[in-house]
Amino acid sequence: MTTLFRKFEGIIIIKWYENDSGGDRRCISIDCKDRKELKTELAKIKKDFMTLGGTAECPEYAKYWIGKLPYSVKFEFINERK
Repeated sequence: MTTLFRKFEGIIIIKWYENDSGGDRRCISIDCKDRKELKTELAKIKKDFMTLGGTAECPEYAKYWIGKLPYSVKFEFINERK
């Protein structure tokens, strides 16, 4: 039996300091079985950003801010791709 994954797409906004007006906006795409798994995956991504920031241990997130922890991380427009 094969497990079918659904694709969820949206935007992640990383604010690197308190008065960051726009934040670092990046597209995000996640394959999950259901919304419950999506919620778990989003929580893991947020935790990684808040604890590791942009470090060598987490290179997929280290695009611009190596060594800095963000002020906040949030997700927008997380919808299932049809």
